Amino acid sequence: MIDYAGLWQALVGSPLAGWREELEPCLHRALDPASHGDLPHWYATLAALPSLTPSVIDLSTDCPRIGSPADIDTEQRARLEKLLRDFHPWRKGPFCVFGIHIDTEWRSDWKWNRLASHLDLRGKTVLDVGCGNGYYGWRMCGAGAALVLGIDPTIRYVMQYAALSRYIGAVGNYVLPLRFEELPLHSAAFDVAFSMGVLYHRRDPLEHLARLYGQLRPNGVLVLEGLVLAGDELAVLHPPGRYAKMKNVHTIPSVPLLRQWLTETGFVDIRVLDVSPTTLEEQRRTPWMEFESLADFLDPQDPTRTIEGHPAPRRASLRARRPGNSGAKLGQVGSVPPLGSDILGQKRIETVFGSGFHGCGRAWMGGVVLPVHVISCLHREIHSLGRICQSVVAYASRMPAGRKLPHLHSQCPQGTQC
Repeated sequence: MIDYAGLWQALVGSPLAGWREELEPCLHRALDPASHGDLPHWYATLAALPSLTPSVIDLSTDCPRIGSPADIDTEQRARLEKLLRDFHPWRKGPFCVFGIHIDTEWRSDWKWNRLASHLDLRGKTVLDVGCGNGYYGWRMCGAGAALVLGIDPTIRYVMQYAALSRYIGAVGNYVLPLRFEELPLHSAAFDVAFSMGVLYHRRDPLEHLARLYGQLRPNGVLVLEGLVLAGDELAVLHPPGRYAKMKNVHTIPSVPLLRQWLTETGFVDIRVLDVSPTTLEEQRRTPWMEFESLADFLDPQDPTRTIEGHPAPRRASLRARRPGNSGAKLGQVGSVPPLGSDILGQKRIETVFGSGFHGCGRAWMGGVVLPVHVISCLHREIHSLGRICQSVVAYASRMPAGRKLPHLHSQCPQGTQC
């Protein structure tokens, strides 16, 4: 098992003090050797890691430095590298461990460097949702964060974190094998919340944003990063089947639509920090991640398209703030209000059914206005029928007269018809 004693001690006297009682049973279930077929092997690998004392820990560099090559001999280095490779594939990094360069699939330092200058993490309590092996959490600690609570349900990544923690020690970064939904709701305890590479995997993106809102203190900051569509219009892509060979990509919005989602959740001071296409230099196959990577996900004849015919990956980073105590209490996750009711204190919406079906390419049902909570449920139900080119995309917040509804990008890959 992983020792979280340092985390529980850090939570004493904080608004999160009650979380230990709620989370410990979840952690015991997730880390029970019987819960995952590889856990007994990974526990044995952790136990076999050599006992080493790093002469230096530097978490402020692009490749966090854990020890020096001079700290170990050739035999120890070969043994350590072999054991670390047991946790393949390594997705987020890189890491420099006693002279061993863990060249991960993603150059996560590139993403971090796009964000770091826009953030002040000194003394902050941070939530990192979908944290992977904790790379960003350690970079946050290197930038002065007092406590980083990372959550990721993928046990392999948690084992990578445990292996590196053996040498980094207690610096305030903790990775828990949990889903976001397992955290208690509405803690209002975090100064900063990160959600990077998560939103497009959520069936209900509005619910995800509401959960993030509820975990932030008044005036807390959200850093949101993920796949987006190019363009300046309200638009969304719901890829059927797979996107870039990923089977769990549900919703890819345009940046204007993503900003609108944040506004409707209750966030203010929304800023776009970066929009960049994902390049073959940033995401690629390496000796530490030998499976398929971005080069295999793109159309070999047209790299601006995925293998399925969708727009190639483009990612945006945004920063937003939860208002102070005087702000409206939005972002609540709970029961779905009835149609036509007042949604989260916003203006009353009526359902109006029109006839606005459009063909594949850009599609939306022109006259349907529904509460935001209902949207993803409708999408799931519609997709279950199959052979659908159109879907409902609408909003229920502060909608001025004549506001244009977002386009829904084609459900049909380029060159095909529904």
